[in-house]
Amino acid sequence: MNYKNIFVLSFFLCTSVLIAQKGSDGSDERTIETSFDGPKIYDDRAASRLLYRYQDGKGPLGQLVVSYGRPQWKDEYNESGAFDHLTRGKVWRLGKDFWTVLDTSIVLIIGGHNVVPGDYYLGIHRSSDGSDWSLAVIDAHQARKLKLDSANIEQAPILFKAPAVYEEANKALDRLAITLSRPSKPLEDIVLAMVWGNHKLSVPIKLKLE
Repeated sequence: MNYKNIFVLSFFLCTSVLIAQKGSDGSDERTIETSFDGPKIYDDRAASRLLYRYQDGKGPLGQLVVSYGRPQWKDEYNESGAFDHLTRGKVWRLGKDFWTVLDTSIVLIIGGHNVVPGDYYLGIHRSSDGSDWSLAVIDAHQARKLKLDSANIEQAPILFKAPAVYEEANKALDRLAITLSRPSKPLEDIVLAMVWGNHKLSVPIKLKLE
């Protein structure tokens, strides 16, 4: 394919969501806890997006976006192996509140696996010895059928795990930041990067542009 007339738009933006409040209904034999949208708005959910389209107005080739909640890093995570305790040998929630969502209209290759257009939930897996990190790609459709909240990510059906490169971040961030970027020249090669505190994970992704 001739990519001469294609360009990429990259976005990192914050959006607003409604905070959840809790109530209960004791009319049934079971006690049912409910969460509902309240009036208070907060700004700690964000998204990173890549849009591919022709420069000559022929229209878009496709796009992908990752949206996520932004948990705050706490200094106590650096103490007494607390961060290791949170992560080693576990699949843990990437983000906060609602799932971290990958939505793509482009076929992707992540860790050698074909990812067809659709939406997926994302998590992070760390090996028991702490040396290996992976991006866990979860079947969002099945997770919805099971009515799983992101807090129950260990029960979610994982499609595959893609190796992630770990390094110390150049600059520590007090809130999680996830970015999609194209650091190299080929249009098909992008990187999903996640920084929280002084920890950084990077996952290479290849796009199959038609």
